[in-house]
Order: sequence, then structure tokens, then C-alpha cells
Amino acid sequence: MKSCAGFCTGMALAAMATAQAQAPPRFVQHIGEQLPMAAGLVDESGSPVRLGSFFGSRPVLLIFGYFTCPQLCSVLERSAIDTLRDLKPGVGRNFDLIYLSIDPSDSAAEARRKRGEAVREYGRGTSVAGWHYLTGPEVSVRQVADAAGFGYRYDRRSRLYRHPSGYVVATPQGRVSRYFLGVDIPARAAAEAFRRAAADKTGEPVFDLLIECFHGDNFAGPYGPLIWRTLEAAVALTLAAVAGGIGWMLWQESTGRRRVSEAAP
Repeated sequence: MKSCAGFCTGMALAAMATAQAQAPPRFVQHIGEQLPMAAGLVDESGSPVRLGSFFGSRPVLLIFGYFTCPQLCSVLERSAIDTLRDLKPGVGRNFDLIYLSIDPSDSAAEARRKRGEAVREYGRGTSVAGWHYLTGPEVSVRQVADAAGFGYRYDRRSRLYRHPSGYVVATPQGRVSRYFLGVDIPARAAAEAFRRAAADKTGEPVFDLLIECFHGDNFAGPYGPLIWRTLEAAVALTLAAVAGGIGWMLWQESTGRRRVSEAAP
């Protein structure tokens, strides 16, 4: 009985570990958490820097991603730039932006190129001092991500990183003040978040909207492709049924009007 109980417990623990490994990474909201100011990173020029060197006078909008991401990371970045462009408070004057790559193979040259593209898209040339695209060793990046509650992991099959989408607003002292989860930042909410963070205030946790940056056809296991094709077929059938229903109702309405018209004296 003892051996059976031990075996069953081991199987249950293994199943839990497998489920956790396959679960999508997500943001865990660490409101008030202090970011690791001593974390060693690399700036766009290739020089070693500390995370704390970008804090002290202004709030910071922190974005996690990686430069070679073929999917959601660029959407996340462009959405942030679009929102910031609509704000009267400006990057480099009222707050800074840090984009931290989670891929240790990303280079300073790539960071410099991405930074230049972002500044040009933002359209305010004087803001360049407020944009920071950073890389760094795995241990340092993981340290910052863990403090910010940003979960991610590398998928060897697809050679892509699995991670959620969202933004972190930090105070000038480096404390987590507010999260925006998903791919959009409402301009008015962003302005308020920067104002509160500048005053060293924190907000409340927000609704956990999980949008994962990872291609859907990489479900784990031998039945992954079949599962994805089944989901695609189900969505297609649902859309076809909705379109057919709308067409049928429009036809019925048209037929009814024609009958009324024909019956009219």
C-alpha cells in the first residue's frame, strides 16, 4: 500500500509539473515591488549599465519582448508608441521608456536600430534621451522580469519565446506602480498612471487579460497540429453559420416586403 501510495503521489506530482510546464506564461501583478536596480544590463552602444541608472527623476514605462519576435512584440511596441504620441506629457521629459529584450542573443546593434525606429515613429526628435532599448545576460534579465511579474520561457521546438503581452509603469524609485495587460494602453489611463507614478503612488491590480506571444500551431504533444486544425475548422464553421443565418434573415425580410408590395391595391 505504501509503495502504491508513493507511486500515485509521484505520478500526480509529475502530471502537475507537466501541466505547469505547458501552461502559458503570464503576468503576476507585483504592485509595489521594487525592481532590481543593481541588475547588470547592456545599452544601445554596447556599454554595461545598471538598471538603476535609468531611474531617479521620472516614471518609466517598461516593456518586455525581443527584437527578432515575428509576432506580437512589434504590435505591442507600435501600440505603445501610438498611445504615447497622443499624450501631451512626453518621453524624455515627463517619463522614460525601457524596452528590455528577453533574448540573450539580441545584440546592442539591434537595440540601437530598434531605438532609432521607435524615435522616428514617435516623431519628437528631442525625446531621444528618454528611449532605452536594453539587452543583457539571462540571469540579469530574468531578475528584472521576476520582480516585475513577467513570465516567459523559450520553446525549443519553435525557437520562439512564450510570454504574455502588457506594460509595466514604475515609479522614479523603481517600484511597480501599475500594469496595462494586453496590447493597448488607453491614453487617458496612461497619463493618469504616469502622474501617480511620478508622485510615488501605486494603483490597483487590473483585470488579467492573457494574450500570449506564441504561434498557435505549436501546441505541445503529438496531437497539437490536429487540435489546432480542429479549432480552425470550428471557427470557420461558426462564421459560416452566422453568415448563413444573417443571409437567410435578409432573404426572408426581402421576400416578406415583396409579398406585401404585391398584395397592396
